[in-house]
Amino acid sequence: MMKKDSNYIISIVILLVFALGISYLSLRRPLPVSDAKILGFPLEIGSWAGEIIPPEKNVVEILGTDKILLGEYSNPEGEKVWFTVVYGEGDRQSFHPPEYCYIGGGNTELVDKKLDKVKIDDKTTIEVNSRIFQTGPHRQLVFYWYMAGDRVMAGYNKQQFYFVLDEIRYRRAKGALIKVSTLVINGDTKGAFNRLKDFMREAVPILPDYL
Repeated sequence: MMKKDSNYIISIVILLVFALGISYLSLRRPLPVSDAKILGFPLEIGSWAGEIIPPEKNVVEILGTDKILLGEYSNPEGEKVWFTVVYGEGDRQSFHPPEYCYIGGGNTELVDKKLDKVKIDDKTTIEVNSRIFQTGPHRQLVFYWYMAGDRVMAGYNKQQFYFVLDEIRYRRAKGALIKVSTLVINGDTKGAFNRLKDFMREAVPILPDYL
């Protein structure tokens, strides 16, 4: 009988501590939202020249943030790379794996799925989610990864963990989804990979200055 009473008391204490913690988090004065500079990302980086594509209204509503960069960049050969950055602060619901959007339309198929590593410079290598999507006769190679604060990672769950951890620690909880994509021309997947890599080598080093 005493053992059951002890277990009951311990359970009550744990629930009380948890309830007090939730109350504390809800009563805290929220940190002010910073003015993200992602919309000012350069349109000329290295040999790449770009233009901004305004996001559709329903995309802003779904993601819960208007800090969305959609850029179409071209190299001197006329090859295109699409660069997307979704920035969110205080709302981790702004991020989700891009394949949900690709496949959700019903006319796109996921052909290949893996992790890749892209060497940015001698000191920096980024692990990215690599996807190939087929829409009709067109194939597209997509790399995407996440940020939570200054941390860079491929895993969505890992980003969400750090986002919540920063909230609990009363740090500025901010994050980003970064995506680069290009068409696979004449079945040349390697060429598409190199094209994305070349663009990332120019864009990734300066990206933190705009988050």
